[in-house]
Amino acid sequence: MIPVTRLNDRDVRDLSAGELAERLSAFEDMRLTQMSDEREDLWKAIQQSGENIGAPMPWSLFSDVWGWRSGELTLLAGPNNSGKSSLMSFMALHFSQYGKVGMMSLEEPFTEQVRRLLQQAWGEIEPNRSQFERLCDFTQDRIYHYQHHGMVQAPRVYGCLDAFRKRDCELVIIDNLQKCGVTE
Repeated sequence: MIPVTRLNDRDVRDLSAGELAERLSAFEDMRLTQMSDEREDLWKAIQQSGENIGAPMPWSLFSDVWGWRSGELTLLAGPNNSGKSSLMSFMALHFSQYGKVGMMSLEEPFTEQVRRLLQQAWGEIEPNRSQFERLCDFTQDRIYHYQHHGMVQAPRVYGCLDAFRKRDCELVIIDNLQKCGVTE
């Protein structure tokens, strides 16, 4: 077995393809397992396979099959103005019945986010003040918003994610990753 050593940028840049493969092999070796090593966990997972074990989707057609599962990352992509932000705010509103939501919506000002949630909650273009008050009461301790419109650097995103975690948010929406200082 190859001894595992800490790699730095220079080490990796100077390696040939064969040397890099050999070094990575030592790390990937740690991921190898056998069914018998994971017997109990595998059996439990197989018994739940095909069931929705998370919060259900808002559409009854999918409620038994699809849902949110803890620890998963979902990326939603599409052309500009295709409804991605609208779909995600609708999903956030639905999910908030089951768990807390953190919304880092960098695409539009907070007031516009609230306007859309209000319209979606009531299915009306111009909801009234009473409906607004009821939505504020419903979302209290359920939906947390990051109030910033525009670009942020990646460390601020990590800080925001940690702040959501401290509030026990189970679903976090970041809209849009292109506004998070990610360059690669």
